[in-house]
Amino acid sequence: MERNVEHSLLSMLAALESLEQEVLISKEEIGTDLLIQSEALTLKAQRALLGDLKDMSTATKIYQTISRIKTVLETRQQLDRFFSTLCRDLVQETLDCLESNKGSLRHRTDRVSIFLPNYYLREYFLKNLHDPYPSSKDKEMLARVTNASVSRISASSVGQHSALDIRKVSHWFINARRRSGWSRILRTFAKNDHAKMQLLVKTKLLSSIPPVESPSKSSSVTQTLDEVLTDTFGRQLTAAEKKEFDNEWLGLISWTKFGVKEIPQTASGEYKVFGLA
Repeated sequence: MERNVEHSLLSMLAALESLEQEVLISKEEIGTDLLIQSEALTLKAQRALLGDLKDMSTATKIYQTISRIKTVLETRQQLDRFFSTLCRDLVQETLDCLESNKGSLRHRTDRVSIFLPNYYLREYFLKNLHDPYPSSKDKEMLARVTNASVSRISASSVGQHSALDIRKVSHWFINARRRSGWSRILRTFAKNDHAKMQLLVKTKLLSSIPPVESPSKSSSVTQTLDEVLTDTFGRQLTAAEKKEFDNEWLGLISWTKFGVKEIPQTASGEYKVFGLA
């Protein structure tokens, strides 16, 4: 009989250790089935331990395993509730944000969204719209700070992050200038002249209400936006051309800040937001 009790305790310990592993490695929320299984097995083990035990070593291990399972389950449930609440709040904040800005992102004064991939690269791009060509030193810094930022959250991330290097940063800026519409503005409204592009962007930034970036106190820009465009084209722009420039500029800013290009689609002023670029 004593041998049967010891065998039963060993089986119980094995079952509890198996349950403990299942709880530890589970990537899903702690469900009802797992809770019921845990409670039933724990109760069964506690009843078995009420007898006259000879194998105190196994009994001690059972008590310790039950305690660990209880701690892990309670912690996992707390984390599940926390992340559920966090996700719900984030969704609600996003919906509220979209509702308050329905129709256009034009008047948003937010900086680059911290939830976008390569946040630091976008932030640099926004601050250097007049000349988004980072130096080698800047590229090294951007790669380093991005990799450091990602490494801090990699433990809770799904999938593997490919570390940035100078080559990847260079490719990102090449694609960013194209996808954001910056290169199109350079070709169309600065005639592929980078000096004129710098002046055009600085002038536009100064004329923005509210400004995209705070103008430098030492800014030497003295011309108006119309004057800069007139000098470039050798004539006054038509209303349609000015509207085209405004639309391209809006797309550039919205892509850089929010990862989407917002382009007017109708004469009534409605806007269509394209997906993450």
